[in-house]
Amino acid sequence: MSKRAVVLGLAGLGIPLALLVVLLPITWGYGGYLFGSTSAQPAPHIVYADPSGPAYRAGIRPGDPVVPPRGMQAVIELAGPIGTVATVRLIRGDRVRDVSFAFVPYSGRLAAQQQINKIVNGLAALAAFVLAIVVVLRAQDRRIGMRAATVLLIGGTLALALGGGLVCGNAIVGAVLYQLLLFPLRNATLWAAVALLGVFPPPVSRLRRWLPTAAALVFVYTVYVVASRVPSLFTGEDARWPLLTSPGPGQAILVIVLLLPLAIACVDAMITTDDEHAAATRWLCSLWLVSWVFDVLPFAVALAGSKILFTHYGDVLGAGSVAFLALGIAYPVLRHRMIDLNILISRATVFTIVSLIIVALFVSIEWGASRVLERVLGITIERANVPSQVITFVLVIFLGLSARWIHRFVEGTMMRAFFRKRLRGLADIEACAEEIDVATDVRAITDVAVATVMRSLDVCACSIYLHDGSAYARTATSGAIDLPERYGFNDVAPLKLRRWRRHVELQDGSPGTLFLPMLVRGDLLGFVACGAKIDRTTFLDDEIAALTKLAHHIGLAQATLAAPVAVGRTQRVSAKPVLLR
Repeated sequence: MSKRAVVLGLAGLGIPLALLVVLLPITWGYGGYLFGSTSAQPAPHIVYADPSGPAYRAGIRPGDPVVPPRGMQAVIELAGPIGTVATVRLIRGDRVRDVSFAFVPYSGRLAAQQQINKIVNGLAALAAFVLAIVVVLRAQDRRIGMRAATVLLIGGTLALALGGGLVCGNAIVGAVLYQLLLFPLRNATLWAAVALLGVFPPPVSRLRRWLPTAAALVFVYTVYVVASRVPSLFTGEDARWPLLTSPGPGQAILVIVLLLPLAIACVDAMITTDDEHAAATRWLCSLWLVSWVFDVLPFAVALAGSKILFTHYGDVLGAGSVAFLALGIAYPVLRHRMIDLNILISRATVFTIVSLIIVALFVSIEWGASRVLERVLGITIERANVPSQVITFVLVIFLGLSARWIHRFVEGTMMRAFFRKRLRGLADIEACAEEIDVATDVRAITDVAVATVMRSLDVCACSIYLHDGSAYARTATSGAIDLPERYGFNDVAPLKLRRWRRHVELQDGSPGTLFLPMLVRGDLLGFVACGAKIDRTTFLDDEIAALTKLAHHIGLAQATLAAPVAVGRTQRVSAKPVLLR
C-alpha cells in the first residue's frame, strides 16, 4: 500500500472522529491534584492541589508525601470520567492515611476553558485532516506535498487525542489518549515538521538537511521512554507511569533540548530562504515558533518549581500548539503554489455563503425588530393587534429587494479576497489583447501574448501557430514541454477549429491542450495552443473567454499589418513580460 493511500485513508477516518469531538459533551472528570517529585523533595508527594477541586476539599495539600498507586490503579486514580472514586494514600509520620474523593465536572473558568479546548482541538483536527487530503490529491510537488500532508495528519491526530480524552468517558482510553500518546505524537509532529523544512523552502541549507535525522532520533527516543513505562501498567512493579505527566527538573531540561530541532530549523529557514518564498516562510516559521513555545512552556515553568501547567489548567497550551501548527502550514499550502486555492473556493461556495448570510440577516432583523418594538416602544405584536405575519412579510420584501445588492457585494468581496491573483491574470490577458491593436510588429505580438499567458494562467506550455502554406507553423512558444512545431492543414485541431469556429480541447501533444482560433472573416489565420494547467484543473469559462479575445486580436493584427511575419522558425519566449516596441 502506498504512502498516499495510507494518508488518504487515515485522514478520511479522522474526519468523522473530529466531528464527534466537537459535538460530544465533556465526560472527563476533575480531581484537582497532581503528584510527582522536585529537586527539593525527591520523594513522591503532592505537587499541586487546586483549592477549588475535590482533592483539596478532601484534605489533600501540596507537599503531602504519598504512596504512589501502581499499575493500572495509577491510571484510574490519576484521572478519569465524572464519578470516578480516587483513593490517595498520604504518609503522615509512620502512618498511611487513605483519602477518597470523587471526580466532579469542570466548573467556573476551567469549565469554559475546557469547552473551548475541546472545540479548538476538534476543529483543528478536522481542518488538518481535510487539508491533508487536499494536499495529497492536488500537490504540484509530490515530495513536498507528502511531507506537508504528514505534518497535517500527525498534528490532526494529536489534536484528536487531546480533544478525545475529554469526551471518551473511559479511564483507560482517556489515559492512552491524554498521556500515553501525548509525547510520541507531539515528537512525531516535530519530526514531520522538521522533515518538511528539510525540503521547503528553497534553497535548503546543510543544517536543515541534517536536522530531520536528529528529529527522527528524538522521536525514537520518546517512543522508547513511553514503551519502557507501559509494562508497569500491567505488572505494578513501580510507579513511573504518573511521572510522565509531571517530570522532574532533569526531565524538563531534557525535553526542552529534544524540542530544539524545530526551533533551529524555523530560524534557519527564515534566514536562508529566497525572495520568492520569503513571505510564506515567515508566516510558516513564525507560527510554528509560537507552537513550539506552547510545547516548551510547561517544562520551562516546571524548572521554576510550578507544575500547574501539567494540570488541566495547562490544557489550553496543547490546543493552542496544534492550532498554530495547522494555521502555520495552511497559508503556504493554500497561497504559495503547493496547491491552488481555486479547488477549495468556487463560485458554488460563494453562492452558498451568500445564501447563508441572507438567511442570517433575515433571522437577525426579524428578531431585532421584535425586540425594538418590545423594549424601546414598550409594545408587543399581540398588544398592538398586528399579526406577526405582517412584520415577517415586510421583512421578506425588504430582504428580497436587497438580496441582489447583498449577493453582488459579498460575491465581489470574496472573489477579490480569494481569487485576486487569478483575476489580475485575466485582466492582464484582456489588456494585452487591447494593446495588440496598436502594435506594428506581429513577431512582438506573439512574444508578448505567449509571455502574458504563461505568467497569468500558470499553464505548462503556450504556443502560437500561424498559417504557412499548407500547414500552421509554430512562431512563438514557452513552457516546460514542447508542443508540436507544425500542424497540417487537415490535422485534427485545425480541422475542428475551422469547422466549429470556437475553442476546442484535445488530448493532443499535452493532456488537456486548449486550442483557440484566430478567425478573421471566416478564415483560420492561426491559433493559440495552451497546455494543461500546472495544477491539473480545467480551464474555466472566464479564462477561455479572455484567451479567445486575445487570439481574436492577434488574428486581426496579422490580417491588417502590412509587414508579413516570418513563419517556420520558432521563437522561444521567456515567461517574463515583453514590452511592445
